Amino acid sequence: MLIRTQITIPSLVRIKTGAIDRIGIYLAREAFERVVLVASAGLDQELLDRVRSSLDAHGIVLQQQLFIEQASFEQATEIFAGLPTNCQAVIGLGGGKALDTGGAELKSNKADSEAVDIYSKRDGDADFVFFMRALHFPIIDNRPLLVAGKPEKREYRAKFIRQNQPYGNMSLTLTLIVSA
Repeated sequence: MLIRTQITIPSLVRIKTGAIDRIGIYLAREAFERVVLVASAGLDQELLDRVRSSLDAHGIVLQQQLFIEQASFEQATEIFAGLPTNCQAVIGLGGGKALDTGGAELKSNKADSEAVDIYSKRDGDADFVFFMRALHFPIIDNRPLLVAGKPEKREYRAKFIRQNQPYGNMSLTLTLIVSA
């Protein structure tokens, strides 16, 4: 379940041939059962149908589908405030408009910060550990997989930095599945 006071980093990311048709499998493996789809406006209907078909085939309930015309902090805030309370994941599909909407809040809040400390937790880690201090976005985690060829779960949290000191609340956890 998404907690409204937190920002999460994606826990499941697939960018490879055939991923659209396997999205239901990926979500089911992580025990996600109720999702919202955020897609770029004008996205090919065939892609949307393939996503829906994969979700249906694996018992994933599509609670809501939203189309993004333009990414903005205001729109992201409105969308996330209106998510169903039992939504477990938000799927971003398309280009920058849909995918940027999820990052709009972090980018906007950083305006009065010098940096953002990013903490990470990977399969097998007992707790989050400091990963990097981000001065610019996007950030890239190019660490190799723990086990070559085996997809792994990576979780991220962030905390803003001002005058070299952390401030504000720790963000929500963003969870991604990373594969080669």
